[in-house]
Amino acid sequence: ETESEAFVKERTSNERVLKALDRLKKVEQIVAMYGYEQYITVDLSMLSNYSYYTGVIFRAYTYGNGEALASGGRYDGLVAQFGKDAPAIGAVIIVDQLMLALERRNLILEKLQDEKRVVVSELSQMYGVSEETIRRDLDKLEKEGLAIKSYGGAVINEDVSIDLPFNVRKNQNVVGKQKMAEIVASLVHDGEHLLLDASTTAVFVAKALKEKERLTVITNSMEILLELADVSGWNIISTGGMMKEGYLAFLGSRTEEVIRSYFADTVIFSCKALDEKLGVMESQEAFGTAKKAMLDSGRKKILVVDNTKFDQTAFSVAGRLRDVDIVVTDVKPSEKWLKLFEEEGVECRYP
Repeated sequence: ETESEAFVKERTSNERVLKALDRLKKVEQIVAMYGYEQYITVDLSMLSNYSYYTGVIFRAYTYGNGEALASGGRYDGLVAQFGKDAPAIGAVIIVDQLMLALERRNLILEKLQDEKRVVVSELSQMYGVSEETIRRDLDKLEKEGLAIKSYGGAVINEDVSIDLPFNVRKNQNVVGKQKMAEIVASLVHDGEHLLLDASTTAVFVAKALKEKERLTVITNSMEILLELADVSGWNIISTGGMMKEGYLAFLGSRTEEVIRSYFADTVIFSCKALDEKLGVMESQEAFGTAKKAMLDSGRKKILVVDNTKFDQTAFSVAGRLRDVDIVVTDVKPSEKWLKLFEEEGVECRYP
């Protein structure tokens, strides 16, 4: 343990990673107590939820100064130095392999989103794995409803009701989300009490709010809790509840109960779809009911939604357009929507 810690410290200047060493000691205790098999079971569960904790462990042992210490030829060097059976290193090698598979599938999905189609042979060369491995990745994406396999590759599933993984969604339309987040930040004042939902857009808003002072943030987003963990002078409140796999979101009756126990100055939220008749919509009922609770628990309601969500529908109605005070979007909406906003008394802001 001492040698492996020294190895990481010697090659790492990232303060955030160094803090993870204390957590690593606890992980090594788990390995020693339960053995590798139990440890793998625990980590598979964590990884399925895109656990930040597991990610930190992985980075602590595989990254130094931005380079992967356990990739390519350096992988062999790491094993040679510490031995494949060393508790921490042995366990993290397993996490390394699992993490790479998850990251590869997410990268394939991002490529599908951008290009609408992928080819097995190209992906095999791009990621340095066999074509059979790529086919298994595509099989998994198809089973999850995210892709449709075709001869020699796959095409994107255009069904709007399908939810992409959180880590993929947060990398979509980054510039647009940053612009919307800046607009929202200009509408928030020091000392306010805020309700933020578990959307990827709300994460960008949380980042943009960091210059504010004395804010109280209530959220059902694990990602936002982590993003704001180092902000001083704020009150950060987690709703708790049941963690939704792959979404980093707390949902369920307990979550809604906690939300309704507060009344915020401003509610900031996004949605899956926005329809002129049905209003604010979500692909899953649990997200819809959580947002209904938020709309009932705030004075000013700000809907932050990019242009791709307009004129779309989804499964669950979260609220009507008249429930919203301000719509913030990334481009100027059509005249039809601008007229509708005016009729409903909704203010519209865009860059």
